[in-house]
Amino acid sequence: MESLSRKGLSDQEAKKRLSRYGLNRLDYQRHYSVGGLLGNQVKSPLMAILGVAAVMAIVMQDWLDAAVILLTLTINVALGFWQELKAERSLEALAKVLSLKCVVLRSGRRGEVSATEVVPGDWVLLDEGSKVPADGVLVQAENVTMNEAALTGEAWPVAKKSVKVAGKTTEVVAATAFTPLAKRSKGGLETVYSGTTMSSGSGVMLVVKTGMQTELGTIAASLTKTERRLTPLQERLQHLAKLISLIVLGIAILIFLIGLLTAQSWWELLALAVAVAVAAVPEGLVISLTAILAVGMQRILKRKALVRKLLAAEVLGSVSVIVSDKTGTLTEGNLKVREADFRDDRLAIQALAAVTGLKDPLEAELHRWVQTRPNSLKRSMNQEILDRWLFSASRRYSAVLTVKELFVVGAPETLMLNCRLSEAERRYWGARLEQMSLKGYRVVAVAHRSRRGETGLTRKLMEKPWYFLGLVGLSDPIRQGIRPMLAKAEAAGIQVKVITGDYRQTAQVVMNQLGWKLTEMEVLEGEELAALTDDDLDRRIQQIKLFARTTPAQKLRLVASLQRVGAVVAMTGDGINDAPALKKADIGIVVAEATDVARETADMVLLDNNFSTIIAAVEEGRGIFHNFQKVLLYLLSDAFGEVVVVIGSMLAGLPLPLSAAQILWINLVNDGLPTLALTVDPKARGLLRDKPRPIKAPLVPKYMLILIAIVSLTAGLGVLFGFYSLLKSGYPLVYARTFAFCFLAADSLLYVFSTRALYRSLWTSRLWKNRYLIAAVLIGFGLQFLAVYHPWLQQLLGTAPLALNHWLGIILMSLGVIGVIEALKWLFFRRGAREASLG
Repeated sequence: MESLSRKGLSDQEAKKRLSRYGLNRLDYQRHYSVGGLLGNQVKSPLMAILGVAAVMAIVMQDWLDAAVILLTLTINVALGFWQELKAERSLEALAKVLSLKCVVLRSGRRGEVSATEVVPGDWVLLDEGSKVPADGVLVQAENVTMNEAALTGEAWPVAKKSVKVAGKTTEVVAATAFTPLAKRSKGGLETVYSGTTMSSGSGVMLVVKTGMQTELGTIAASLTKTERRLTPLQERLQHLAKLISLIVLGIAILIFLIGLLTAQSWWELLALAVAVAVAAVPEGLVISLTAILAVGMQRILKRKALVRKLLAAEVLGSVSVIVSDKTGTLTEGNLKVREADFRDDRLAIQALAAVTGLKDPLEAELHRWVQTRPNSLKRSMNQEILDRWLFSASRRYSAVLTVKELFVVGAPETLMLNCRLSEAERRYWGARLEQMSLKGYRVVAVAHRSRRGETGLTRKLMEKPWYFLGLVGLSDPIRQGIRPMLAKAEAAGIQVKVITGDYRQTAQVVMNQLGWKLTEMEVLEGEELAALTDDDLDRRIQQIKLFARTTPAQKLRLVASLQRVGAVVAMTGDGINDAPALKKADIGIVVAEATDVARETADMVLLDNNFSTIIAAVEEGRGIFHNFQKVLLYLLSDAFGEVVVVIGSMLAGLPLPLSAAQILWINLVNDGLPTLALTVDPKARGLLRDKPRPIKAPLVPKYMLILIAIVSLTAGLGVLFGFYSLLKSGYPLVYARTFAFCFLAADSLLYVFSTRALYRSLWTSRLWKNRYLIAAVLIGFGLQFLAVYHPWLQQLLGTAPLALNHWLGIILMSLGVIGVIEALKWLFFRRGAREASLG
């Protein structure tokens, strides 16, 4: 490889290297594809059951059943695909990195190129606010500080310097001057990293690593190794699919056994088994689930959160633990000076004016505060600056040498160690520091020393004693309305655990302001966390509420521990280092301004950076699950009611009370419209008073199983009784079948109201709240009358006009079924079954 040149790479060499190293992008950035989104829609086990049913119908040449099932599958895929496509496009609009441009030096000319086209050996020009496109070293630096919080979680800007590269190759520079992030404590002031931002100054960087070879790429690679478990709904759907499959298989075996006893032909038995299997599989269930999730995503969006994937919308309802950042989520993320204690106001104001700037929120607030001081204190602020040391994590202070003074601003512990203080003074300032810390303030110390002919800052000069000037306390105000939201979370059975980089005392004061009176056992610091084994952490994790002085890397371990003890975890984050933990969590939550890696890993994006939005999304998630349970109860009751009718007629030696066309009409027309109305049913009151569902709780609890069994048996036996009575009274088969057909249709259209009031009495369910459902039922009855009285539909469905007295009988019998169900509900509620069913 050619030696580095001040002219940069030639255009030809840049093309060669682009071909050799590839585009400067991360493998995790596999943005959505049509095929990928379509594939997401067909992974459901219920889709597999419908697929098998469609194949069976085709084999039996039952083209109508096959067409209906395939249409159902198509509609479901289309709905899910469109909803996830919209979410991905919304996320893409937030991803500003996609349009990142860089100014590079090539063939001696400056030019703008896409960040993806940067290659090792490129010279990239950076200035204040520039986002670093790759890993490299600074070959020129003028007062450069870098904001590396996205990688390290450290909010303080890091001062950088340049390195000489003349006559060296890119490989030599990478081997000698480049310092990996993990070894930065041993040096690395010349190194800059992809994804970080230049806080101040200007410079030129030599690119040494791009794409997956960067530090950012290392983190991205870890994402592929971080496995996410199935969502609670996915696990429940798998169990439900197995249950339905076993029931269908059992029914098919039963039909064959009955057929053998009655000497029916194998072909007739196979046809009947397929018909029953198709009837037992609720075709509308898959579409309804997709529609409920899609509606839920839109409702969550209205409450200022963007959910990226359909299933994630429901997972929110299962969340039992929220692991939240403190700064910017529970607090406003807006530091304000609250208190200052100075020995010399004039010198302290001069020091803050000289040392602070606009490089980070803390310095910006100190700078703003200085500007509000009386003019008498600011008269000597504008002194000529001879030299400056910017803040670094190793020094823990900033320093400025002016023509008259040396000013130092930084961590109180560091400055107090290097200042001449009497024992009494040291006790006083130590007590003041503790007082401010106990108020939850972030404390900054100020010191100075008179200049004695020095022309620059040196280590020797900085080791000489300083004169301590005082302390400034800043605080980040609690976000308005956050205390009621924490109370709501507690009432909803959701544990909130807070992670912060602040000191233990400071963080505890903030928690006290939020109403948390924490004991020593409820707080864990990062160093203590590092010393715990996984088993020890698992034993303590549920007791701990505050994690102080933690690093972003420790979040992954905390999430894994919570999941091992059975929690469904939602975690907030915004940095690149948060990405593995965000992916591991059941719900990863970021703000819109989060780093691109974090945002693309997350399941939900907070559009207002507000903790209350998380609670609102959890409430909507619980509403999603309730609506799905309503639809599930409704469709399974009808499906197995039809099965009871078919098997009961075989056992009684009766003709089939329903034709295949009539079963499809009930499933698609009579059930279809009310089901769609249930998907938009308003969420029930008091959802946040319930406890989260345990992760192993069944989708169909005992309470619902009993309801399904009672409804199916009551309706099925009612149909058989009416069908048999009419045949025995001499009515034609077509008339008796019409009665059975209308009874099942009317029963499903009326019973839906009882289904909607899943966990309360029908009479207290505020029926008018879902006008779509009322309209769907009325339309359903209208279509049923057409099915019975319209000549063309009579021929298609094999129906005959019913007499008025038989319609009255149908309505009374259907109301009787509802009465039985409401009586069962009353019995269950008396025994506290609601809590059991939710568990």
